[in-house]
Amino acid sequence: METSETALAFDELLDASALTDDDFLAVSQQVYNPITSENGDTRKIKVKKLLDYILQKTNLADLPGNAESIGKALVSKTELPFFALSSPFIIANGRRTLTLKAGTKIDYGTGANKKVFLNSEDMELNVPTLLDTGYLQNGKDYYIFVCPGDTIKISLTKAAPLGMNAADVKLMAGFHTLCLGVNSGLTYVEGGVSKPHPLAGYAAGDILPNTVWCLNFRPHSEPEGMVYIPSLDFWCDIYLQSGSGVNTKSAYKAAPTLSRQYVDHVEDMICVKKELLDDGEFAAAMMGSNEQTNIVNSNFPGDGVGGHSDTAGRRMISIYGVEEGCGWLWQWLRTTSVGGLYGQTYGQNSAQNVTPVTYGYLPASPGNMDQWYGQSEGKGQFLGLACALVAGGYWSDGANCGSRSRYAGSSRSTARSSNGGRGRSRCVRAKI
Repeated sequence: METSETALAFDELLDASALTDDDFLAVSQQVYNPITSENGDTRKIKVKKLLDYILQKTNLADLPGNAESIGKALVSKTELPFFALSSPFIIANGRRTLTLKAGTKIDYGTGANKKVFLNSEDMELNVPTLLDTGYLQNGKDYYIFVCPGDTIKISLTKAAPLGMNAADVKLMAGFHTLCLGVNSGLTYVEGGVSKPHPLAGYAAGDILPNTVWCLNFRPHSEPEGMVYIPSLDFWCDIYLQSGSGVNTKSAYKAAPTLSRQYVDHVEDMICVKKELLDDGEFAAAMMGSNEQTNIVNSNFPGDGVGGHSDTAGRRMISIYGVEEGCGWLWQWLRTTSVGGLYGQTYGQNSAQNVTPVTYGYLPASPGNMDQWYGQSEGKGQFLGLACALVAGGYWSDGANCGSRSRYAGSSRSTARSSNGGRGRSRCVRAKI
């Protein structure tokens, strides 16, 4: 085969006959640059330079003569995942299926057993058939591994699938399953338009689509119990906060964390590489949740977080899968407020460094505004009556609850049994 004939075939394959040698292909931050051998190389690649590179890596005598077969042969011979490594490289394409995108390249194993997994075409993963044991359970985090023999296994165990050694496998992705089924036929309003709820009809154990994470698309924190909110590009805890400090979690059926000052929730989140949501993030994450209703029975439930319905029988879940954002607990936001309530702020009314700490309504009087209020754990004092917003409404707030519900009367030094927390984490897009 002559080089000129091969070049003509490339023109046909790429539909690039009108391009000149100075034309270029833009390379985004989510692709692999085969010329520089780097991920995320944003320099432009000239078309001619790319074709010359491919030709140098390929024995022309081995190539068939038509454009389609040449293209397939080049992908096979050079193993170039050029456009395939968009972010993320694995996505949900069904309630119990995933797609591993073409060109995904994962190194796994160690030493003499080190291998490279590379798929040249989109690969559909039927999740139940790839489990190392059992069946898909509800409200659980699952982990996806590349294993010896270029096989894929999915496990509840983060270290390695059952019966395998951690040194022989590579954790590449994961997801969270729905804790309890969602009513069919649900709708929600966005921008004044009524839309079908995307999770309507989902069953317990189904994959929550926006919880799928992978090595090049994941939260800065650990990914367990989190869901991606695309409208503002962040990851949000699915469940209300449980635990505290380094044991802070977002976990199905865990007991919610209550009666802590705003500053304590802030530190809890710091311990696990998260922070509280702000005003706009809360509205975004709770889109599609129940509005103007509270939790069933209008009482504090004793069975842990996740899976509850409201007084109208509607599941308390957002379009992304965030549970109980509106109508169970007020949730501290990192957004401050100077509002107060009737000229008052609800906060600490006991003297500095006096225990037990007591709370009540404090008029915004000069005496109160010029008062130091102790912060828990002896970590400084706060001068004045500044508030931090809480959002969503609590178990008996009825029509006052909702994704835009806010309370501006709680000071930073308040601890209430009706106030909890919820974490968020920035999105990380990384090389693999």
